[in-house]
Order: sequence, then C-alpha cells, then structure tokens
Amino acid sequence: MRRFGALSCWMVLVLLAGGGCRDKTPYPRVVQPGGLPEPTSVAPTVVEDPGTTPPAPLEPVRPWLLAVTPEGSFLVSSRPGGGDLAVRRTAAIVRVTDSGAVLGLRASSRDIPGSRSARSSNVAMLQPVGQLGPELPAGAVAIDDVTAAFQADPEQASEFHHKETLTALGIRGRTATWLAGISGYLGGAHPYASRALMVVDLETGRATTVSGFVGRDLAAEVLGDRLAEACVRRVAGVAPVEGLGGVPAWLVGLGHEFESCAGEFLVARIDPPSGEVVSQASRDGVFAGGVLALAGLSVAGVVDYRLSPDADAAVVLMGRDLRDQAPLPWSAGRIGRDRLVTRELRAWQEGMAEPVVIGRGSALLTAQFLANHPASERIVAAFDAL
Repeated sequence: MRRFGALSCWMVLVLLAGGGCRDKTPYPRVVQPGGLPEPTSVAPTVVEDPGTTPPAPLEPVRPWLLAVTPEGSFLVSSRPGGGDLAVRRTAAIVRVTDSGAVLGLRASSRDIPGSRSARSSNVAMLQPVGQLGPELPAGAVAIDDVTAAFQADPEQASEFHHKETLTALGIRGRTATWLAGISGYLGGAHPYASRALMVVDLETGRATTVSGFVGRDLAAEVLGDRLAEACVRRVAGVAPVEGLGGVPAWLVGLGHEFESCAGEFLVARIDPPSGEVVSQASRDGVFAGGVLALAGLSVAGVVDYRLSPDADAAVVLMGRDLRDQAPLPWSAGRIGRDRLVTRELRAWQEGMAEPVVIGRGSALLTAQFLANHPASERIVAAFDAL
C-alpha cells in the first residue's frame, strides 16, 4: 500500500487562445513504505489583548472518501474544507464496514513452473484482505495438473501454456464483480479459452449467488432477433453494478456457445429483476455535457462521478479527451484492449476551492462517503493495516 501527502497546487485543464500547460498535473507526494504523511505544524496562538477571543481549535483530520477503481482503492482524509489532505492507496478492492473495518479482495496470480513457452503461464485468484479466508480461484485448473502436462510431452512443451486473468468490472454495495478469463493450449487439436463473471461479497470474501432472474431468457433480451445465429449467447453470470453517477444497474455476461468463437465475450445492461425498485435521488442539472455543476463548483471534462447524499462531496473521473466516454461496466472497452487505459481521478469536499487529483484509474467503480461514519476513528488504522 502507498500513501500520499498533502496537495498544494492545481493545474488548469483548458487554456484559452491556444495556450499550453506549463507544468504537469501535480500528484500527491509518495511517502516511503512505513512512513506517514507530514503533519502541518500549527504555531500556538499568542493573545495580545486579554479581552480577545482565541481562535477555535482545528478540527481533526478524518477520512471522508473511499473511491474504488479497477486498479485499487483510494482513501482520502483531511480536515473539513480540505486542510492537511492525505491520500492512501491499496491495490485491493475494499469496502468500509459499519464497524470501521476495511475488508475486500486483491487480485493476484501465481506463475506455473515448467513452461518453456514464450507466453507466460499462470493461475489467478482473489485473496481476502483485512480478514482471513480461502483464496477464490479464477478457474478450476490446478498448477500441478498444468505442470504435469508440460512434463508429459517435453517435445511439445514449448507450445504449451495456460493463462488466467481477473479484471474488476463493477461494484454495488458489498458485492463486487470480476471478469475471469482463461486461455491456453495443453495439447489436442485446438487451444481453449473462456470468460465468465465472478460475483463476490467483499465483506465475507465468498462467492455469492444472484437470484431474481428465473424464467427470463437474458440472452434473448440482449440479442433479440440475432439470438438464433449468435455464437456468443451462453449466459455466464449476472451481477449488480453501478452505472453513470452511481445509478444502480444490472449486468449480464454472455460467453461462447461454440468453439469457433471460444473466448469471445459480451457484457450488456439488463432490466432489474421483477420487484426491485431502483430509487435514485433527483440530480437534474447536476451533470450534463461533461460538466458537473454543484453549488459553488463547476468541473468540465468529466466522464463519470459520484456524489455524497447531501452533494457536499464528490469524486470525478476525468476524460482523456473530448471524445472520451464513461467506461461503464457493460461498455466494450471494459473487457477489451482499452480496459487498461487510465484517467485522472479527482476529489472535492465542501469548503475546497476546487477538486484535487488523488490518482488515476481506468474506471470509477463506486465510492463511499465517510464524513458521518459512526466509527471514522478506526478507518485509517484499518486501511493502513492492509
């Protein structure tokens, strides 16, 4: 986990009359592992006139935002209004519980020994963080089985490989969804490839089952008249996620039905299950044309955002250019080559003149606003212990 210190400057994104940016966008200073963000010293107040009232003591530094991206989670702390701001980061996908604990999962991989292929071989898994629990493998293939295949046919071993990946696609509440990809060749007539959705409870670290879609032909809902001739039409997972601005949404994954299109995958947004009422506070006029507008704040070039319930705090994902669009869980870019392209992430709290850069991420999965959390004094220590 990395920690970042206070921010003191801001970059003008769009300059008039063809001007250019003098300096690069400032990022939080990296603090060495085990270090702490430098505190701001406050000189004691000298009261010249006994009749004057001394200034009120400074409010404590408290965490107020947890922003989660596919590349990791960012915890932002400061005094009210942004004073002594510090950003902490972990590569894990985490959630703050009601008790102030920080729990989640970290995607990792393990190399498979014995392969002489130029393409590396590995298995991928989700490892619990902040708690004890078993790993969740991306596939059902064991390392020993793959190694045995390498050893069984040394002459062909240079062609053999097995590769697994895990990509965080979306989060809603305590439920997180990863895209698990598997591909390889261990002999036979053809290589193999498949992809599916893994839906996991962040607080327990266990796979969870999605219900409420019995009796619905989700492939037909997505493909319509193309269903009969579609090669990618096998339902490979359903998951609750967040859409633009944090609107609750549902995602379905469709995998290949025939080997001729093995490894191809389609993600699509679907209607919620019957009986689910999606409530969302009205945000009319808040976001339009790439501009997020709040009281005393206007930020242009935004592709995705999250607002606190009282709209007194926000986190925004900035576009790469004027043509960039929100990288939503069901967009093709989230599972294609563009999924690794990162964008600037900024945070704002009421009292700050403008948002500050807290890091980069390829998408904004979710955000927790923690200013009124009942156990806020526990959160930073729990995050630092990951």
